[in-house]
Amino acid sequence: MTGIEQELERASLLPDRWYIIMRADDEGNFYLTAYDTTDEDGDDEYIETGEVVLNGLMELVENDFERVGAAGMARIAYHSTQEAVIEAVNGDDENSVEHVPNTNIVKVNFGKTQ
Repeated sequence: MTGIEQELERASLLPDRWYIIMRADDEGNFYLTAYDTTDEDGDDEYIETGEVVLNGLMELVENDFERVGAAGMARIAYHSTQEAVIEAVNGDDENSVEHVPNTNIVKVNFGKTQ
């Protein structure tokens, strides 16, 4: 990334946020950059949750990338399987399956009650 690209990236960041920016180049190299645009209030005894999480994620990526990659592949496989099951069940017009977003709830309609 050129210096101009880095300056443009930084200029596009909004205040009071934590950012993780991921990119890959044409050669398949993976890059990760973290930014903290929050105001430092000078309170050294209080650490923001976002700062803790950002540092934890960076630590895992830097020192346990295999674990991060395995977790990512497991999540992709889970969602792929979930979509396939829902699609298979919804193939029957009378039955439907709905996953309630951000929960572990799955609603199933078994058709007309008898």
